[in-house]
Amino acid sequence: MYTQNVSHDRSNFDLRDSLAVLQRRKWTILLVVVVVLALGGLLSYRKSPVYETTASLLLKAGSTASPLAEASSSDPERRVKNEAELLQGERTAREVANRLGFGAGISVAAGGESDVIEITASSGDPEQAALIANTFAETHKDLRQRDTAGAITSAEQEIQAQIDDFDIALSVNAQTLADLNAARAATIDPAAASAIDNQITENQQASEAILRSRQPFTDQLGQLEIQADLARQNPLLQVLAPASVPSTPISPDHRQDITVALVIGLLLGIAVAFVQEHLDDSVRDAADLTTVTGGLPSLAIIPRHESPPEGEPPPLLTATKPMSHTAESYRSLRTSVEFLALEKRMQTIQVTSAQAGEGKTSTVVNLAVAFAQAGEKVIVVDCDLRRPRLHEYFGLDRHLGFTSVLLNERGLDEVVRRAPGFDNLHVLCSGPLAPNPSELLGGEQFAEIIRKLSADHTVVLIDSPPVLPVTDALVLSRVTDATIVVASSGTSSKRRFTRSVDSLRQVGAPLVGSVLNSAPLDVAYGYVDYGYVAYGSGGSGSNGHWWQRGTRKREKFRF
Repeated sequence: MYTQNVSHDRSNFDLRDSLAVLQRRKWTILLVVVVVLALGGLLSYRKSPVYETTASLLLKAGSTASPLAEASSSDPERRVKNEAELLQGERTAREVANRLGFGAGISVAAGGESDVIEITASSGDPEQAALIANTFAETHKDLRQRDTAGAITSAEQEIQAQIDDFDIALSVNAQTLADLNAARAATIDPAAASAIDNQITENQQASEAILRSRQPFTDQLGQLEIQADLARQNPLLQVLAPASVPSTPISPDHRQDITVALVIGLLLGIAVAFVQEHLDDSVRDAADLTTVTGGLPSLAIIPRHESPPEGEPPPLLTATKPMSHTAESYRSLRTSVEFLALEKRMQTIQVTSAQAGEGKTSTVVNLAVAFAQAGEKVIVVDCDLRRPRLHEYFGLDRHLGFTSVLLNERGLDEVVRRAPGFDNLHVLCSGPLAPNPSELLGGEQFAEIIRKLSADHTVVLIDSPPVLPVTDALVLSRVTDATIVVASSGTSSKRRFTRSVDSLRQVGAPLVGSVLNSAPLDVAYGYVDYGYVAYGSGGSGSNGHWWQRGTRKREKFRF
């Protein structure tokens, strides 16, 4: 029973997945359908019209004029089929070509309970189609009538030859009889006269026998003459319905062609959609993210929002649009982190991604604002010393920052600045770009700076460089309590994201979850409790040590 339920749920899941693929690829499907429809319509309207018409021949049942009448009268269906075969034979086609002046083809339908043979011809010219069908009908009728007449004539000739033989025999007997009569008249010998009389009697009997044998042939000859008259008056075949000139073509059928093109377009579009889906290596939703990270929890899905006009600083949506869906998503991410903090130390949090441009900086700054709005004392540190962008969100000068301390040019108190508009949110920009970022981030001085910042703040958020291009993120992970990886929906590569997570795991990075950024609305809100679904029963544990320093609000985080 359990197995059946699992199979049923899996089938429903597969169906939902398939429908989701069709929804995502609807424009691809539509494009394929439009292209196939356009090609189908173009081909349909470029086709030459074809006209079709039919002539009907009636094979008269029981006709004694047919040479096949006696052999086939007991099987009418076979008789009709034989006639149809003769109609389609080479002799009829050759005679039709002689009459028309060109070769032509037809289709013949015969059999069943009807004695009617239908001759169908098609052509691009309606009048020519009718001419072909009618010519075949008339030609075959004439040929069969000629066959009948020829058969009767042949039979008459054979019988007449027999009669002629009998007539010759009669003539010989008549001559012999005349000679015997003459001899009888000339003889006076009684014995000789008696012998001649016997010969005369025998000769007369022979002539009578010849006449009796001749009579049936004479009767047959008379019957054949009657059959010849009947064949002329009542031919074997009759044109029951001559072919008329068709007014409308049978092809092309534009409606049918377009319907077929529509069906083919839909099937091809769906096939293309699934092929694209199979070849698509991008992370699309939280399910993809969980799969490519090997089960790493999905902490939040951030919906896609409009980019700022060129030249304007990126917006802090959590602060500027606190009632927006995007701001709520970042608050959901904050809540997810708070629940994770009940199980594990979560004070210093590194936010990174596989590649540049996947939204790690926007995630870290908006998460920092969300924590600050909740009353936490937060500092966000820009450790991307190659392509820093953190300062753009707060409108600060990046040249006074983290590397200034690492290079002993400034003190930590001099470079930590309060974020404009926030009393409890501080920012540590990147500082001047250094030629050796990995060495700076891997030194003990960097770790000491992070410890100092952790002592003065409840939450330390680190904007880390992406994992794959450089090793900075791997080096940073050793001094953090948690690492969150960010992927961009429809942009991040599954293969590259998996590589980045594997690299972090290999160095023992404290991975706690992932964030899907720039998700379409249907993906972002297809998960009702997207900020919490990944945590199971975690968050209700009782082990660990509470954060004891600072205000009561800081007791949210455990170490």
